[in-house]
Amino acid sequence: MTNREYWVHQAQQAVRWARDLLARVPFSRLRPFWLALHRGLALSVGVLFVVMGLTGSLNVFHNEFDRWLNPRLTVSESGARYRSADELLAAVQAAHPRRFGSWTLVMPERPDGVVTVWFEKPAETYDEFYAPLMVSVNPYTAEVVASRFWGDTVMTWILKLHEELFMGRFGRTVVGCVAALLLVSLATGLTLWWPGRGRVRQSLRITLPPAHSSRLLFEIHRAAGVYGALILFMVALSGLHLVFPEWLESAFRSSSAMGDIHDRLDVKSEAIPNSDPVSLGAALLIARGLFPKSPVQRLITPDTSTGSHQIWFGTPGQASAAGTAAIVCVDQFSGHILHVERVTPRPAGDAFLNFIRALHTGQVLGTPGRLLWSLAGWVPLVLYVTGIRRRRLRRASQRL
Repeated sequence: MTNREYWVHQAQQAVRWARDLLARVPFSRLRPFWLALHRGLALSVGVLFVVMGLTGSLNVFHNEFDRWLNPRLTVSESGARYRSADELLAAVQAAHPRRFGSWTLVMPERPDGVVTVWFEKPAETYDEFYAPLMVSVNPYTAEVVASRFWGDTVMTWILKLHEELFMGRFGRTVVGCVAALLLVSLATGLTLWWPGRGRVRQSLRITLPPAHSSRLLFEIHRAAGVYGALILFMVALSGLHLVFPEWLESAFRSSSAMGDIHDRLDVKSEAIPNSDPVSLGAALLIARGLFPKSPVQRLITPDTSTGSHQIWFGTPGQASAAGTAAIVCVDQFSGHILHVERVTPRPAGDAFLNFIRALHTGQVLGTPGRLLWSLAGWVPLVLYVTGIRRRRLRRASQRL
């Protein structure tokens, strides 16, 4: 038996075992328990489901909304070329001369976009869990068009609410727990709904005109839950991973592939510090010798006198926002290449986890997927309103 045949056989055995186990479970006897659990989750954390859904719906198009709210973030190309990395960095440092430390220059995803330069821990927000400085620079003129703190703009305020509920690290843990409870709510809801194979289509119909308002609310609640369950399940599972990445990373033996804006490799410069350090532009030129056709995704300056320049490259022929292909670390004093991190090809575990990250925002399906994910973000609100309203109608009728 080959290795592939062995695993196919094991999978078939697991399916048979699960089917036999489900056949023995007395679902009819457990229905009161599932119903109580489903209602209890709705009444206790249902509002948080709604908040996560609505903020997530808006975050799917975070960049588009941010440009719409801030027209200065859209620049004119006019057939010009990007200014050098040294000119862009000099413009930022001239606008913020008292900020010492590492800067991360993220290249724009589109020709009319700005270069976003990040400063991780500004003094103004040093005590906050996450509130870096974002400096937007016109790549064609090296003009600083905006300097904003994370959480002070409309869209970053929404992101902060979605990611941590304005409660820092504790709030992020709460958000992860809410994702886990949403998975339980979806599972119990589908268990309560399941009508049997022959009645699925009939059970999803919405009768018009309805016999009474309570029945209409029930049918809307049922249809919204079933149709939105698959997307909400994927969003909740991927969100759970984003909050608690070590769970799946240990399960899939992942190396936690780089990808976040503030990720960096811990590579130290080895040369003796001197008064003539290598500029960011020179480091980029040195790194370019290894990957002449790859798009530059971001440039990271040394964080201390022992740090290194880090140049991130994408895959040739793909947009700069695509997955990272390689990271080159250059000694800030000698200009020697210290380390080359080839991110692709990734192990299967890394590829799967990166897929989960993209799945959370619908990017895996392009614009249609993002639209679908954005609409799905409204499903928790529909479920909450119809469920609570129907419960109130039933309690009112019982008093009569």
